[in-house]
Amino acid sequence: DEKIIVSTVGYKPQKGDIVVLSSTDGIKDSIVKRIIAVGGDVVDINFTTGVVTVNGTEENSFFINKNKIL
Repeated sequence: DEKIIVSTVGYKPQKGDIVVLSSTDGIKDSIVKRIIAVGGDVVDINFTTGVVTVNGTEENSFFINKNKIL
């Protein structure tokens, strides 16, 4: 029974923000994601170890699930 209020008025994404993405290909559910980088940032994902770096700094954040790396 939790609700999310979504607004796009005057919004410029910032690192750490939570965004809601809606699909146009027939998927009914929205996708909720957290922004870890913005334009100009360099993101590197090591798919073996699951380590994510942004601009050379390792992201040790709770929102990176290393068990879900493909």
